[in-house]
Amino acid sequence: MKDRFINQASSDQLIEKLNKYNISLNKSLLIKQYANSFNLYQLLDSLKVLYSKELQALDKQNKSVTSDYLEYILDKIVRENYDVEDSIDPYYLFQELKTEGKSKEKIKQIIERLLRLNNLYHLNHVEGYFGVFEEECEQVIYRLFEDYQALPLTKEETKEFISLVEHFMDCYDRNEELKMNLSLLKLERIASLGDEQEIDTAIQQIKQTYRLSIFVIYTRVLLGTLDLSNNKMFKKYYQKVKQYMVLSDEDKEERAFIDNLYQDVMMDEEE
Repeated sequence: MKDRFINQASSDQLIEKLNKYNISLNKSLLIKQYANSFNLYQLLDSLKVLYSKELQALDKQNKSVTSDYLEYILDKIVRENYDVEDSIDPYYLFQELKTEGKSKEKIKQIIERLLRLNNLYHLNHVEGYFGVFEEECEQVIYRLFEDYQALPLTKEETKEFISLVEHFMDCYDRNEELKMNLSLLKLERIASLGDEQEIDTAIQQIKQTYRLSIFVIYTRVLLGTLDLSNNKMFKKYYQKVKQYMVLSDEDKEERAFIDNLYQDVMMDEEE
């Protein structure tokens, strides 16, 4: 019953409900305050401080109306006045980041919004915007790019994806682990284009920047070359990686994956 009322009620009805518990909200003022930051959680936190005693008393009464109403009200007000699907508010961005089955166009739009967000505040790290959420921010952002590159891409779209990754890494340059993982994703897409010089340049850049197993790097190259029309480039880089010595358990694990991948490719070629 409570959820149905919240979903069907207007922001004015929810505000009226809270007024009965000495929490007086001015809708026009809230709209102006939100426009100063476009950050729902920031405004929510300020209201929680302002009405801390009233909200505690409300929760203790254990009634259908709780302190959660504040969030519902703000969400209603924002949706009534703004297009949240184009918003740079981290509250709405994170909701969309967690949505499954996003289209190519939707993913691009979300990435562009993330770039606009950082262009406005220049924090240069995702935790600055999404740290309020319990989940690992970097992993959620990485999955966005991973989902993008897994979609069917033309040669031009692949180049566009590579440029977008580079731009994002420049903007969010304080997220070292995210940058490293995106660099590997970019390498995989570069390999899918089949330009050996560009592949070798990308390999060298990663080797110089990150302390990664050479086998981890070449795994991405080999996976990328599988998108090419023949296995010539795949075989070439497989022979290159075989020249390196296995120096750790991680190397051993990655080398085993590469060898199994090679065997699968050769079997498919024979059929």
